[in-house]
Amino acid sequence: MQQGDNLSECIIWLFEYLEDNALDFPAVHNIQFPEGIHRDDLVITAGSFAAALLVDDLGDGVLLEASDFFLLEKYIC
Repeated sequence: MQQGDNLSECIIWLFEYLEDNALDFPAVHNIQFPEGIHRDDLVITAGSFAAALLVDDLGDGVLLEASDFFLLEKYIC
């Protein structure tokens, strides 16, 4: 089992619980990155993790938190 597998299982369980109990409200994933993370690592990790969740209809949006967020301005704007 890889490091992220447990998190993925928890997220899937949560969304199954919401669906089974007819709870329908927006879910935004909050992804926090450590200070000093390399820009490429942040972009690849955020993109692959968030895309996998959103494509599977597990969430309505993503909030990225990184103390070096200014590094992403050229990708977002």
